[in-house]
Amino acid sequence: WEPSVADIVNSHKVTYRTDNVSTLGVVGKSYGIVQNSKAFDFMDFMKEASGQDPVIETYGSLGYGERIFITATLGEDSYLNPGDAVKNYVVFTNSHDGSGGVMAFFTPVRVICQNTLNMAIRGCHNKVVFRHTSKVDERLDWTIERNRKIAAELFSKSVKFSDKFMERMTQLKQETVTPEYTKEFV
Repeated sequence: WEPSVADIVNSHKVTYRTDNVSTLGVVGKSYGIVQNSKAFDFMDFMKEASGQDPVIETYGSLGYGERIFITATLGEDSYLNPGDAVKNYVVFTNSHDGSGGVMAFFTPVRVICQNTLNMAIRGCHNKVVFRHTSKVDERLDWTIERNRKIAAELFSKSVKFSDKFMERMTQLKQETVTPEYTKEFV
């Protein structure tokens, strides 16, 4: 079977894996592809911007590779009690199927699967999102000053978020849960 001119769709294109030629998604004509290596470029930039080494804890691909994530710790842990650490994670995620953009954000959630990624994104108020347009690679170039400012703003918001999060956790730690409250809650 040979495709005819009528079978060709010019308004869209397909993203696919080069190792096994499996389709990841059908995307618009102006969709900008971001290679997974950009996640490591972002981690290198975070090291430069913060002066601290991000320590990669988890990374993976979801589905057939339609979405990837990389999670690293950055900065000092916070403690509610001795031995009760709350880690500060930086997450970089990218989709290859048109379902979302490239995101970078800070979270206390350790991403290991689709569920924890969803939870981290849902609870995140300090993320930066780059849409998959034809200029997405330019916006992810950390040598450009404008992009560095965006990332620095994200980093400063994460510090404020972490402080507020720990303040709220300390307040919750002071609350007493009674059997009556538990029964009513359940």
